[in-house]
This record gives sequence, structure tokens and C-alpha cells, in this order.
Amino acid sequence: MIVLADDHKLFLDAVSDSISGLGYDVKKFRNGKQAIGFILSNYEGIDLLITDINMPEMDGMQLVDEVKQRGKSLKILVVSVREDRYAIRQMVEKGVDGYLLKNSSKDEFLEAIESILSGKKYFSPLLKESFTPSFLENSNDMGHSIAESVLSEREIEVIKLICKEYTTEEIAIELHLSVHTINSYRKNILKKINVKNIAGLVRYAIKNGIVD
Repeated sequence: MIVLADDHKLFLDAVSDSISGLGYDVKKFRNGKQAIGFILSNYEGIDLLITDINMPEMDGMQLVDEVKQRGKSLKILVVSVREDRYAIRQMVEKGVDGYLLKNSSKDEFLEAIESILSGKKYFSPLLKESFTPSFLENSNDMGHSIAESVLSEREIEVIKLICKEYTTEEIAIELHLSVHTINSYRKNILKKINVKNIAGLVRYAIKNGIVD
């Protein structure tokens, strides 16, 4: 069974018809509040949740949070018009299995569903222009990006200050550390994220959502 949550009836009906062609039973809901009630009562029989982000009463982000917070390992595909980094990053870090833009073709939509149901992740090719493959493919249920699992909290602080064009001396003052310690952080960060210079570090920070 596949659960659909979207407040646009025409889109909901069109998607439902496409999925039914794959042989799945489809349950449609106009907002997250309706969907979560059904999911909690019928969890064992659900193969996939497909949700929009912008919906009344309970939006897609809240719906995903509700599913995850209740310990449910349900596969989730987000289908939205939103292309902004904030929305995409939030959903990836919540541990969704895929993210498609609503202008995707029917073939890509069905491919995404089949990929996710087979245990893979699927993200619109357009998203890979803004995020590294490792960030998209290694999303997890704990709400942390792959960058945050590789780098310490202090190292992320240093990266943010470097991206703000702070000098080593200024970073040392800001974090109440010695210049020698900051130099060590800089060296270790470059090694951890496998880049050669500050330009590479800044690109990494942007792609992984550490800075905007």
C-alpha cells in the first residue's frame, strides 16, 4: 500500500492513477494530519509514504517528524515544488528516501518509486547540482548531515568562521583558543574532507549545507 499526502486534488488524483498502474493500493489524504492518523493505525501494511511539503493543518516536514519520532522506519518520498536549499536539506537530514520536484516526468516519478521500494534512495538529478552525492545518499534518521558525522562541532565552528573570511588570529580570539590550535584544526579539516585549500573547503561547506 502507498499513502499519498498532498493538498492539490488534481495532482493527488493524477499520481494515484499512475501508481495504481503498478498494482499498488493507494490511500489519498489532503494534509499531514489526516495521513498520520491513517499511518499509525495501518503501519504494517504501508510500503511507502509520498508527501508534499506545503499542506494545511500539518505540513510535510511535520508529517515526516511525526513518523520518525514514533520510531517508524517507513520509506518516504517527498514530491514538492520547493527547490530551495533549506527545504531540501531539512528533508534529507530527516532521513527521507527520496526527493522529487513536481515538474518531474511521469517516468522519473515511477522510477523513483520503484528504486525506493527496492531499497535504494532516489533524488532528482537537479538536486545533485547543489548537494554532494554523499550528503544525499547518506542521510539518516538522526537528523545530522554526513558532514556533521565526519566533523566535530568545533571543526564546524571553525569552517563557518573561515567562510566568513576570518583570519586564523581572528578565529583564535573568537573561540578563545591559541593560534597554534586553530592551525591544527585547519590542517585536520582539510584532511578529513579531502580538499587541498580554502576554496575547496568553502565549496564543501556550501554543498553540505554548513553555510548558505
